[in-house]
Amino acid sequence: MSAPAAPTAAPPTQLPPEVLNDPRRMAIELGAALERAAKAEQVAKEHVELLQRLQAEFENFKKRARKEKEEFKQKAAEALIVKLLDTLDNFERAMRSGGEPEKVLHGVSLIHKQFTYALEQEGLQTIPSEGAEFDPTIHDAVAKVTSTKFADRMVVEEISRGYRLLGKVLRPARVKVNILDKEVLQAAAAMEAEQEAQGATPDAALSVALTEALKAAEAAKVRRQRKRAEADEERRKHLEQLEVQAKELEDLARASGASLEAEEPEAETSGAETVSKDTEDKEDAGEVTNEDLVNDILGDL
Repeated sequence: MSAPAAPTAAPPTQLPPEVLNDPRRMAIELGAALERAAKAEQVAKEHVELLQRLQAEFENFKKRARKEKEEFKQKAAEALIVKLLDTLDNFERAMRSGGEPEKVLHGVSLIHKQFTYALEQEGLQTIPSEGAEFDPTIHDAVAKVTSTKFADRMVVEEISRGYRLLGKVLRPARVKVNILDKEVLQAAAAMEAEQEAQGATPDAALSVALTEALKAAEAAKVRRQRKRAEADEERRKHLEQLEVQAKELEDLARASGASLEAEEPEAETSGAETVSKDTEDKEDAGEVTNEDLVNDILGDL
């Protein structure tokens, strides 16, 4: 006999017939549904109010952050200007005062030191250029020379000084570079001709051409150094593997020699044991002679 089929559950939105036919139960279900709807509406209303409050707080936060940023910039500018006011006063005094040119020059030099010190206190640093190797990240090549007195890609003259502020490059140094590499010279000449053909001024074309050519040469140099380092690393790993293999072979040879030395006395002992065993067998059989006894004694010795 088969088991009775399980009753099919009614959909959540459909009430069973006994409830639909009973007005009292229908009223109770309707009241419960209205209560659930009211609670859901209250929860949705609270969520909407929360979102509106969060949005308003976020807008207020953005306004405060913008205001604080402006105030910080204003205070920073005020602090710098206050430091430079004394320098401005000294400049005005130097302009009003007459005197010998040497004294005026000395006064201007002191004012320059004061001005430089004020900027250094704010984190300004000069970029070293003359005598250093050309670095496309901090130098801007505007002219070239070809001289064997200087190394290749060495900065031979600083046209305008470069500056950093707290490690960040504010302005690259405009420099004159010594070029001895023929490939760099050819690339710079080709780029310069291309820039002039596009309507750039000769100075700007030369600056762009030299900078791009030197960047390419610097990148090629970095690639060569990287390849050389990789080759050195591979060579080092290969030598380490060879050393490990040599040590393993040495350990294996040492172990083999030790085992051979251990096997020789064992062989001698086994021979003596064989002689003694033969003698014992002959004694059991009553066939032992004087020669057998002598051989047995010599074997034990």
